[in-house]
Amino acid sequence: MNKKFPAVLLILCGFAVSLNAQTALQRMYLTFLQSEGYTAEVDQDGDISFKAAGKTYFIIIDAKDTQFFQLMYGINIPDEDKPRVPEAVNYINRIKKVVKAYVDREGDPILTVEAFLKDPQDFAAVFPRMMEALDNARNELVGRLDE
Repeated sequence: MNKKFPAVLLILCGFAVSLNAQTALQRMYLTFLQSEGYTAEVDQDGDISFKAAGKTYFIIIDAKDTQFFQLMYGINIPDEDKPRVPEAVNYINRIKKVVKAYVDREGDPILTVEAFLKDPQDFAAVFPRMMEALDNARNELVGRLDE
């Protein structure tokens, strides 16, 4: 018997479980968002992209940690404002609850809100508050850059 076979089988089983978890999370998030009136789809990375008030948000899927829930929103900033982005991001990280802000490779700010949930379906209960936190942080950050 090939001794590598059990190891390969375990890797393939782990991949299948991860893929099933990803598909289940995608379906759950899409069903919820569509029932709430959002236009949503699975993007090329397997995450969920959806529109709200003309802005594009993402639910980042981590099939290896189904209790982790993350919403993300990126802001495109004009090049002339990019030197001020790090200070604005630091300000958001200092004053906002649950929001993380960072600068991407292009110098644009990215905002996320994250939570650990007992059950992945629990995201629906905190989704409105997380969206509100993300939008408040966005408005505060943009306002800071406009000063």
